Amino acid sequence: MADSSRSISRHRRQRNARRHQARILAMQILYEAEMTGHSTSEILVRTRNQGGTPDETLDYANELLTGIRARINDIDAEIETAAPQYPIENIAPIDRAALQIALFEILFGEDVPPRAAVNEAVGIAQDYGGDASARFVNGVLGNVIDRRHPESSRKR
Repeated sequence: MADSSRSISRHRRQRNARRHQARILAMQILYEAEMTGHSTSEILVRTRNQGGTPDETLDYANELLTGIRARINDIDAEIETAAPQYPIENIAPIDRAALQIALFEILFGEDVPPRAAVNEAVGIAQDYGGDASARFVNGVLGNVIDRRHPESSRKR
């Protein structure tokens, strides 16, 4: 029985690591798409063709990007509601991408706990964004969580 739980735990850690890499890849693709005008699907195909990225990572990045494209109006409306003083077009591209990824997972994902999505987005903002990015992303997502998922709300 102990071997079985270790195997499940190892599998979960590997899946989470692949998803972490997929979120970073999705953020990079969203950023490149905004900067170059190329479509996210075109960038993802090019990335897949270059090789070196595991299929599972590419598949989850594709799931995120496809979902974000399909729900972009809903996702951006959530951002605007949570941060009305920041017009969506004025939010730094990396911060906006981190928010869009997390909000897709929070609002439309099936198996990512809201706080895990927030933690991932804050980490991406901290690693790739500006000095205030992590705090901004955390504040916006915290506002959404407080409204949409009070059971997952931060402790105050």
